[in-house]
Amino acid sequence: MKIPSLPLAVLVLAAVPAHAAITYLDAEEGASGNTFATGGSLADTSWMEDPGTSSGNETQWGKRAFTNDATVFQALHETVTSDDMPELTTRITGLADGTYELWVFYWDQVVSDTQNWIISAGLTPGALTSFSSPGEPTVAGTTKTGVVNAGTLDFTNSVLVEEGGGLRNMFGVNLGQVTISGGSAANIYVDNLIGGGSGTRAWFDGVGYELVPEPTSTALLSLGALALMRRRRK
Repeated sequence: MKIPSLPLAVLVLAAVPAHAAITYLDAEEGASGNTFATGGSLADTSWMEDPGTSSGNETQWGKRAFTNDATVFQALHETVTSDDMPELTTRITGLADGTYELWVFYWDQVVSDTQNWIISAGLTPGALTSFSSPGEPTVAGTTKTGVVNAGTLDFTNSVLVEEGGGLRNMFGVNLGQVTISGGSAANIYVDNLIGGGSGTRAWFDGVGYELVPEPTSTALLSLGALALMRRRRK
């Protein structure tokens, strides 16, 4: 009996497992936290207004009692042409060696188009991409590519993805991969959009990481065995 021939690409794909679920980390300021102004230190929280304020200026982030862990950082849109709002760094530590997909998570009030909530984020400081949510009007200088409703994602921990009876939803953006070795940290950089019109703001909640598994030795051995059987039965 001749074994049906399968394309090598199909065999390779079958040997590679799906990505793992995402581990969510809430953004927290202060010496015991993980978020600080880029170039600064965790101990310096001058980038943030007094907790509980609604971020009434364009030079400091406000901390509000919403979403995961009842803490979300809000930045109002900037009407000025220069970037006066501090860029933030959220640092992920304690990762085992390996390759990880990194995510940023933010909130948007998609039922109200008068308040377009936008996040700027990336893996390189000062070189961020601005993202807006599906279902919102397109804002100049932003992209919707890669933005997904967090309710469609799998997490390893319990994560709030909807609030206010569906008034607000959390969205995620996969920012790309980093390789961790020797206990190195992974940094995600976040800012708000300059301009964007009245009501534009950023609600930055946290970040996430997702291990990219290596193909298992069993799967690789199976791939080799199938190839050998094909040669023998020709």
